[in-house]
Amino acid sequence: MRKNLLASLVLAAGLLLPFGAEARPYELNTPEARALAGVIDQLLLAHSEKDLNRLISLFHPQARALWSNGKQMANRNEIKQTYADSFLGYRKFSGSWMPDFVDIEGETAWMTGEMNWSAVSIKDQSPMELSVRSTYILRRVNGNWQIVLEHSSHRRNE
Repeated sequence: MRKNLLASLVLAAGLLLPFGAEARPYELNTPEARALAGVIDQLLLAHSEKDLNRLISLFHPQARALWSNGKQMANRNEIKQTYADSFLGYRKFSGSWMPDFVDIEGETAWMTGEMNWSAVSIKDQSPMELSVRSTYILRRVNGNWQIVLEHSSHRRNE
């Protein structure tokens, strides 16, 4: 059931785009776009500093996540535990986010883009790199954007 709900949310966001939703180019010169970009920037910074409390504060209490490795998280506690577990396997994390689409409709926004990160494996000191396509759905709560859905997919080799 969780898998179907998550897939439905992602599909619904995708279906809304061509029908009535006004696509806006990602422009950092607007306060709304800067606020949205800031959430993902904070997420990457908290991840690089392994600051679990700051990281999880960026997620809405009813958040869900589906990662490219097949890991599904049905609530904020599962998201927190998954990030905590991921912190154990690497050091020197760094990441970048390059959005290619943003839309804001009232108190809801979604972004798609490229997420790249690198780290060093604690186990064998080998470098780790990953590029994924990411989608974020956010909700504005008390003036602050919070992540409601985090989804990533591995890039296909072309």
